[in-house]
Amino acid sequence: MICLDSPSIPIRCELNAYKFDALYNPVVGVNIMSKSLVHRLLGKVTLTPTTKLMKSLSGHLVPILGILHVLPFMVEGAMVRLNFYIFDTWDFDMLIG
Repeated sequence: MICLDSPSIPIRCELNAYKFDALYNPVVGVNIMSKSLVHRLLGKVTLTPTTKLMKSLSGHLVPILGILHVLPFMVEGAMVRLNFYIFDTWDFDMLIG
């Protein structure tokens, strides 16, 4: 289970010329993206299945939809490639852990 129980700080990101703020929290240890952000930035993508759950900021258990592998994007001006767990959550769009 992925738990979000420590404070995060905002960082500036860019993907496909779309600039946005993401949350950064090294305590979480995983990268998380909302389903709505995936659809807005990438359209329909294929996710790798998994069985993880996330305890949301509001305390609800949210099932994972899958893993998005090796997404290249800019974080604070540097190119990175990260894997993301994709959740159907409204608490945030992206969290980098």
